[in-house]
Amino acid sequence: MKSTKKSLIASGISLAVSMALMVGSTFAWFTDSVTNTGNKIQAGTLEIALNDGTDTALFSSEDFLWEPGRSQKATAKVTNEGSLWLKYTMSFENVKLDNAEGVDADITKVLDVYTVAAGAANLTGATKLGTMAELMAAGSFAAKDAVLAPKGQTGTVNGAEVGDTQVFTIVIKMQESAGNEYQGAGVSFDVSILAAQYTYEKDGFDNDRYDADAEYFVDIASEESLISALNAGYNVNLTAPITLSKNLTVSAPAILLMNGQNITFEEADVSWINVSDSLTIEGNGKIIGGGIYVESNASLTINAGDDFVIESDNKSAAVIGTDFGVNSDIMINGGTYKNTYPGGSLVINDVSTGKIIIKKAKISVTETNPYYSSNAVINITRAKKAVLENVTVDAKGYSAVYFGNDDATIIGGEYKTTAVASLGPVETIEYVKSLNISDAVITRVGVGILYSSFDWPLPEEIQGLTQSNVTFKIAGDVADNFQDVDYNKI
Repeated sequence: MKSTKKSLIASGISLAVSMALMVGSTFAWFTDSVTNTGNKIQAGTLEIALNDGTDTALFSSEDFLWEPGRSQKATAKVTNEGSLWLKYTMSFENVKLDNAEGVDADITKVLDVYTVAAGAANLTGATKLGTMAELMAAGSFAAKDAVLAPKGQTGTVNGAEVGDTQVFTIVIKMQESAGNEYQGAGVSFDVSILAAQYTYEKDGFDNDRYDADAEYFVDIASEESLISALNAGYNVNLTAPITLSKNLTVSAPAILLMNGQNITFEEADVSWINVSDSLTIEGNGKIIGGGIYVESNASLTINAGDDFVIESDNKSAAVIGTDFGVNSDIMINGGTYKNTYPGGSLVINDVSTGKIIIKKAKISVTETNPYYSSNAVINITRAKKAVLENVTVDAKGYSAVYFGNDDATIIGGEYKTTAVASLGPVETIEYVKSLNISDAVITRVGVGILYSSFDWPLPEEIQGLTQSNVTFKIAGDVADNFQDVDYNKI
């Protein structure tokens, strides 16, 4: 019995020790591992060359003067020096009339542009591309979305073999019909090649269309180049600060990459980028001393970086939709917008019948204590749709927002009126039809949200307001005399 008892005690101790060991350990399972080494991501290069990089002009008048019927030819060799497939277009840029004194003719209207076979002795069999003026308006010549393989490679595109080089023989001829008014007329220009990614390489999903929307961009470093490019509808990448001595017009669809550069208006009466078609501004940089004017049936889209600023110092606004125009759309995504003119209140002014959508923007004025102003920092009067989302407005002594339109929405953001004007406090937000507001913070010195209707009979209660999670803050003792939400009792 003693032996059995000792055996049981020993077994109990052994079991206790095993349990104690299990408390501080885990079970062992079959395991295995493998490591995949040598992974690397390397970006390809997009690089294109014209005539092996030589600076020699294709066309010159040093020893050659045009007259009706005379032509000049030049060879353009385009080479892909990069490692990616690309598409390209050739274009005339920095076009500038260079007329003799007293001559007012535009010679580009009577200069015909052709391509001919290499070694051609005349224009027999040539392809007429159009006049220089027509090709400038079209934005390209000689090669429209031509394709080149990476350096040293070939491939098949639409059933044809494509290499890394193409050669064009270009002819410019003065029309026989050009009259005496063109005597002494001249023009200077650049021949530019714009390249972009081409849909040839495939991604991890066997898709070669991921870069189908790749756009052409031209590098711009001067006022004249910028004016010429945007008038012709080129997409622009700023590579240097630009000072404008005249208003800038965007008359064709264009994209403007700020690229960290500034556009500065030089003169007090020069203060607008006039958009008559569509303009998209992207990235970081500043527009200083003026604003953007969106005309009827035009559109402005700003996809701002964290350091994008429009700083207007005129009496109008940083961004404005044309006075009583139709269908001018404004879409602002981010950025900072200011009016630094003493007494200037307007920063965003939309009086068109299009739509205006502002998201994540910071908007402010300089004037702390104005005498009085019926204008708001954001003034929206006729837009079919108006949306402010996560917008910050520092209105100081002015109203932050005025909605005179039918459909107004505020989602998030902060709207501050913090100073009392000389003639009394103004409301922070005013609307005349309907307003849907949620998750916003309103700082007020007068009424926070004012329903203001002059329809007869005058309102006897607040109408058209839907609000949720709106926080009101009071700035100063005067605000105690007013309501967070009220209606005009005139």
